[in-house]
Amino acid sequence: MLIQNPQKQYPRVSEDTWISQTAIIVGDVTIADDVFVAPNAVIRADEPGSSIVIESGCNVQDNVVIHALSNSEVLIGSNTSLAHGCIVHGPCLIGEECFIGFGAVVFDCIIGNDTLILHNATVRGG
Repeated sequence: MLIQNPQKQYPRVSEDTWISQTAIIVGDVTIADDVFVAPNAVIRADEPGSSIVIESGCNVQDNVVIHALSNSEVLIGSNTSLAHGCIVHGPCLIGEECFIGFGAVVFDCIIGNDTLILHNATVRGG
């Protein structure tokens, strides 16, 4: 479900991506080619000045939450996998070819390319 935010911004989603009918995508969100968004994922850029960019080839699994605070950005680099139930909360930059494990929480940080974050880990301010 693609929904406008209170600032009347709609998500921009490539025609070459797959979004589950039960996923919710709100506001200033850009999703590139060949992205998979599984059931019950929530991707929200609904606060003023917030934005989310998901680059090509990413995998957003079931029950993932991606949210950007006011005046912040979340950027998910290409070919990154967000495993079941993880939370990515902006401001946050995740590089290319990363894996964020089941139930992990990533907040207010920069994660470099080719990084593995294990299941149930918490990463903040790094």
